[in-house]
Amino acid sequence: MKKIKSSPLKQLEQGGPMGADPEEHMRKSKNQTDSGLDIIGGGAKRLAWEEMQLDIKDIEPNTMKRRKMLDQILRDKEKKKYETGAVIGLSSAYVEVGFDLVNQYKNELLKALNEDDREAQGVVKTKLAKLSQTVDVIKQNIEEFYDDHFTTESLLSKGVSQQQISFATQMYCENPELKVVYAVEEDILLGQTDYYGEIVKEEHQYCIVYDFYGQAVLIDVFDGNKDMFIRNNLKATEYINFLNETFAKAQEASISRSAVKIDLGRIDYKINTLFGFNDGTASQEQDELVMMFCHDSEVLRDGSTFRRHLYEHPNIKDLNYGGFDWDSLEFLQPLGPGDSKHWYDEIDELDKLFMVDSIINVDSPFFNIKLLRTLVKEYYTSKIENAWWKGMGFEEGKLELMRLKRHELNKARFKKEKAAAAKDGQLEFLFDGKVYPTGMTKAKVKKMEEDRKKAAEKANPQLNQ
Repeated sequence: MKKIKSSPLKQLEQGGPMGADPEEHMRKSKNQTDSGLDIIGGGAKRLAWEEMQLDIKDIEPNTMKRRKMLDQILRDKEKKKYETGAVIGLSSAYVEVGFDLVNQYKNELLKALNEDDREAQGVVKTKLAKLSQTVDVIKQNIEEFYDDHFTTESLLSKGVSQQQISFATQMYCENPELKVVYAVEEDILLGQTDYYGEIVKEEHQYCIVYDFYGQAVLIDVFDGNKDMFIRNNLKATEYINFLNETFAKAQEASISRSAVKIDLGRIDYKINTLFGFNDGTASQEQDELVMMFCHDSEVLRDGSTFRRHLYEHPNIKDLNYGGFDWDSLEFLQPLGPGDSKHWYDEIDELDKLFMVDSIINVDSPFFNIKLLRTLVKEYYTSKIENAWWKGMGFEEGKLELMRLKRHELNKARFKKEKAAAAKDGQLEFLFDGKVYPTGMTKAKVKKMEEDRKKAAEKANPQLNQ
């Protein structure tokens, strides 16, 4: 009689990849379904984020859109030239003002020589030397611009000012509209200032470029790359290592069933060391880290950023980072549909886009680095706390739910700490940095101490001997 072999498909179900027993099969089937849903959901999320980019761009003023379009054309042309290996030279605008100054200095030198004025000759020679140095610095700035924007491995942070990038583009690309001028004594006497509010310097060269609102402004030829900064990968790695270390310690404690509390003090110290305080002591590097951790997806290597989190938050009014209050935001938006007295009466999608931009965009007139620092610190602190929570084996999502119910939980925590302080006979107690009364009086404390003494004596009569 011919032996009938089991179906390969049946074998697959019983002892193959889906599990050797029914329990394992069910578990793997659930994981398979969950993973499939995650993949599908992830695709939808990516698509929604891509579509949101169009909405984000759409709120920009038309003058800004036009300026960015023109800048992109300039950069594309310059990149092609860069890729050919062409020698970096100065555009005609710089050459023209250079010739003008050289001719002026030539006439000054000729006059000094004719009058045998050695002091005047020295002054002119100094001016010529400074002009030569200026040319060298401009060339160095152009090279730096190329490195920032045209190399495949550019480390330029996405948190830098887009307005500044526009200025640099207009100044350091071959730009037929660029004009370069130099300041004279009359300009100083009239109090002429550059874009940054600095009084112009005599015979110093300035570029006439256009800001995002179509206004012509003066930028020192040295300042095209002003406030540009690259990603600090060492600090990013330092943060990731600390996060992983926190997770590993929690996981170790969970496995050994140790009663280990989260070290909040250590976490606060690490975060404050990275991003600084809002008391005026934060360094430029710390300000740059705030912008970098806000904008650069390379920090966590998973594509997430604080910027994206803000845009994607389902109900932006419910954000509670740093105790942030939307009503206190110094942001003025025209009344829209659903608004009666204030722009925030009914926060629609357009309001949300403008609000997020005012928080994260250094070019926004409402931008406040202190506010962003507070929010970024809280956001990245929460990621470390989540890592510890997960490492301890606690239910994922429970911590986020607790955060959403922070107000209610704070009430319970306040009541608990107040009762504990009163039990210890304290007249006041500290709660979240503020001092509150416990409800105890000196008379109540004295009475409580007497009652405790009597109870102790009753429990242990030997104390009376």
